[in-house]
Amino acid sequence: MGKKPWIIAASILGVLVVAYLGVAAFFMSHFLVNTSINGKDFSGKTVADVEAYLKEQVADYKLTILEQNNVSDVINGSDISLAYKDNSQVADALEQQSQLLWIASLFSRSNTDVTTVLLLSSRKNSMVRLWIWMRLHQRSNSLSPSLRPLLI
Repeated sequence: MGKKPWIIAASILGVLVVAYLGVAAFFMSHFLVNTSINGKDFSGKTVADVEAYLKEQVADYKLTILEQNNVSDVINGSDISLAYKDNSQVADALEQQSQLLWIASLFSRSNTDVTTVLLLSSRKNSMVRLWIWMRLHQRSNSLSPSLRPLLI
């Protein structure tokens, strides 16, 4: 056997290694395949994509209160100045994944829960808004348990 088959085999192996490392480099800034955060699939998405989704969820938040006599009331997040606060948990989740083992993610699932920190603005009635929000939250299971308000 000559050198030609060995050169071809080494070339093919080299291309495969470079391709594998290229995909690993991609996953340094993107979540691995089969990655869920707070129950939503974010495979191949960036930290910015996940944070944009979380901000959108807070911006569109509506709490529907069903009171006695089938009376309902809706409180919008904007009514109580609810806002998303950036934190490092999403970036930390990305850093914790093993990019070089990306191929294993094709055969397994990764579920991560991040705490969504909410802010209420410190206007004159912010304490009242916080109290109302907390009371309503206690009466409703519609808000994720991973959400927690902060007063700023």
